[in-house]
Amino acid sequence: MSYHPTYILAPDKDFCAKHDYLVVYVTRVNDTDRRDFFRRTLGKYANQYNFTLLFPLGLSSDSKVNEALKEEHIKCGDILQADFQDTYRNLTLKTYAYSHYVGLNCKNVRVVLRVEGDIVWKVRFMFDYISNIALDENTLHCRMAQFLWSDRNISSKWCVFVSL
Repeated sequence: MSYHPTYILAPDKDFCAKHDYLVVYVTRVNDTDRRDFFRRTLGKYANQYNFTLLFPLGLSSDSKVNEALKEEHIKCGDILQADFQDTYRNLTLKTYAYSHYVGLNCKNVRVVLRVEGDIVWKVRFMFDYISNIALDENTLHCRMAQFLWSDRNISSKWCVFVSL
């Protein structure tokens, strides 16, 4: 399969030109409330840490959701909507679509920070961390969470099987 994203909604090409950091929040296409929550809570730190937000999304099967998303984009300017169905199974397409866009339009940012929409994080600690690490070109930094458990419930979409 070959996928070349077409963008239905996209921020201005220079939306991250004056920012050191880009925070990419991955949410569901119909989760306007969560995106508004992150805009309200993180927005107050944007100037202090010099970052901007991007919400990558696909298409909804509900035309009303797609229309509402257009209005949200006009109001906020931080929506990147590409031409794929926004489903759990298409997270790879979502990642590729925003990575492609960021690679073309955000070459000046120091760090692209990808955050899942169901995670709340301590902004000050994260920016203290990323501002103090040496960043070489084309590197990926991850921080492993401690004290995690593995989901062994076979009906869960996050099930991790133990190999015998």
